[in-house]
Amino acid sequence: MKLPLFCPKCNTNVVLYGDNACCRCCFYEYILSNGVLVSQRHTPNSEESTVRNRQAKGYLQHSKFPTQLANFKRWLDMLPAPQNGEIALDLGCGPGPYTALLFDKGYSVIAIDFSLESLLINRESCLGNNKNQAVFIEEDLNKLTLQKQSCSVAVMADFLQHLGSRENRQRLLHEVFSALNYNGKFYLSIFNINIKNYLKGDFHGGFAGGKIKYERLSPTNLVRFFPENIKVERIFPMNIVHGARLDNILSKIPMAMFAARMAVIQGFRKQA
Repeated sequence: MKLPLFCPKCNTNVVLYGDNACCRCCFYEYILSNGVLVSQRHTPNSEESTVRNRQAKGYLQHSKFPTQLANFKRWLDMLPAPQNGEIALDLGCGPGPYTALLFDKGYSVIAIDFSLESLLINRESCLGNNKNQAVFIEEDLNKLTLQKQSCSVAVMADFLQHLGSRENRQRLLHEVFSALNYNGKFYLSIFNINIKNYLKGDFHGGFAGGKIKYERLSPTNLVRFFPENIKVERIFPMNIVHGARLDNILSKIPMAMFAARMAVIQGFRKQA
């Protein structure tokens, strides 16, 4: 199977070969371990990866997830059924559950995260469905290189704020948007700067004892870095409250973005 991962050294795709995956020069090499392709060149940040692995089992118990899951389902339900093994990228996938929803929709899913424990949990939730294929890859998103026009859907849920710098975000967005086919759709969610954060000066911070750092982002400012061929269809608030139905109602109220913990950006890649 040819993956959308791309080697900048030899200009070839990363391809699955039995229990591993590599490009022509083997600069990008992955070894299959417990159903997850583990990058041989990825050395995870020991503190952050340890925390992410430790939190993986309980991560989806956070009160924000019912709202986020309902929001994503509404978006996914609006997409047409995929044809002929169309690929969906689930970047920063964590333990799920977006991967399983994309999988059930009919996409061949490439799920990428740097937490091995999260990937193992995510993979387990997708087992038993033989209609499509899901590939789970342990990789650092800051090092990810993708083939142009190689996927129909890109999901970037709740991780851009953790990438470390504006340059890292811009680089990854360029890779992802270039990987989208024409008319390919994307879903992106971020930590929003709401009025409470603004008044407290809470723009940069960390949790888990400071081991997981974040930068709250303005969706309006983030969109300014999008390429011209990316059409933004909708920007809206999310997680004003932790309750899917009420949050959906409140998100439609004027000025709701000032109270939202998260912001969502949806759109597609236009024809050149």
